[in-house]
Amino acid sequence: MEIKEKILKSSIKLFMENGFFEVSIRDIFKQININKSAFYKYFKSKDELIYKVIEEFCSPYFDEIIGTTNLCNESAKKKAENNFYKILWNNTIFKKDSKYK
Repeated sequence: MEIKEKILKSSIKLFMENGFFEVSIRDIFKQININKSAFYKYFKSKDELIYKVIEEFCSPYFDEIIGTTNLCNESAKKKAENNFYKILWNNTIFKKDSKYK
């Protein structure tokens, strides 16, 4: 497994256990035994990481939902995808006090 994939998997685990705001980048380093530069090779920030985590974690669900709609143009699909990710962020399972745990 490559480092980027390890970072994503470790992040998902830590975010779900502790909530996004309770996990530091240093916690992620320790979890998979990498250094700071290895993390920043793949992600510019923790915010970029969470967007990628949500995308990786939820894109199969989005594809399934979008597949059941009649959105015929790319612009409408992109808007729906952006709204989907906004809803996930605002109601994310990665928040420590989430009702979805």
